[in-house]
Amino acid sequence: MSDGESSQLEADSKAIIKKLSEFKMHHSRKKDRIKTLEIRIGLLENEIQAIRDSISWRVTGPLRKVWGALRREGR
Repeated sequence: MSDGESSQLEADSKAIIKKLSEFKMHHSRKKDRIKTLEIRIGLLENEIQAIRDSISWRVTGPLRKVWGALRREGR
């Protein structure tokens, strides 16, 4: 193998290693973002459930049904 070929292989190898490192960093950031969003989804689901379990939500349920029916008729 000539010095030129060896230098090219080394340069190619370094470029591949750099790209792999960049990909790993990008992948890690995406995994962190997914974890953050999953936590946020869980918190929002808990909030929604708390609202649905509240007395005011249950008391106003019939009113929401009537309002929804009126809106559908108005279309």
